[in-house]
Amino acid sequence: MKLRERNIGKLSQGVYDVLIIGGGINGAVSAAALAGKGARVALIEQRDFAGFTSQQSSNLIWGGLKYLESHEYALVRALCLSRNRLMRHYPSRVQEVRFFCTIDHCTGQK
Repeated sequence: MKLRERNIGKLSQGVYDVLIIGGGINGAVSAAALAGKGARVALIEQRDFAGFTSQQSSNLIWGGLKYLESHEYALVRALCLSRNRLMRHYPSRVQEVRFFCTIDHCTGQK
């Protein structure tokens, strides 16, 4: 019996708060966040987990620096807060990578 079939068979042996269908990035993150808050979570996927996600993913969690140029400060703040929350909750998975950048000039125009 395949692992997927065995695990689906186990679903009837427990009571879950949430059933997530789909093991892509959204399903996996939702399952992790809910389980981290104490919910009993079951997650099922049609194929292999993350087997059909984008192969171009950089796994980069960032603060949206490019949006500073267009003065979208609220968006940059929201992205930074989200990144910081991930760093707090998943310290072994999210690492800070510092870098320097230069600014040629600022025209003050959008």
